[in-house]
Amino acid sequence: MVILGRGLGYAVSKEMALKLKEVSSIHAEAFSSAEFLHGPVTLVEQGLAILNCAVEDESAISHQAQIDEVVERGADLVHLRQTDKSVHPRLAPLVVLQRFYLDVAEVAITRGFNPDEPKGLKKVTRTV
Repeated sequence: MVILGRGLGYAVSKEMALKLKEVSSIHAEAFSSAEFLHGPVTLVEQGLAILNCAVEDESAISHQAQIDEVVERGADLVHLRQTDKSVHPRLAPLVVLQRFYLDVAEVAITRGFNPDEPKGLKKVTRTV
């Protein structure tokens, strides 16, 4: 799975990829939507699952243009968007991320995992 973001959305897309791996056992990688078009976009032909992390910041217009190009190449995307346009652009990615946390917990449960106790992940790291 690939999570595409741009600008501040790219920052939280990296956290989304990490959480998909940790709690749902889904291999996921985050890409800037601009960088994705420079090579990895060929994975679309393989039926790659793509999550669009869209926020209303300075990169929103270019990000949408890149998402449109990915769709033109045949991708089927799941969209996780900022729905409240009144949220400040610097806070918007965190609002989208909070929504994602609810979704990824549900995905984990559906796949038979406990999102509060991921396999092999320790919540506390002891340093000696």
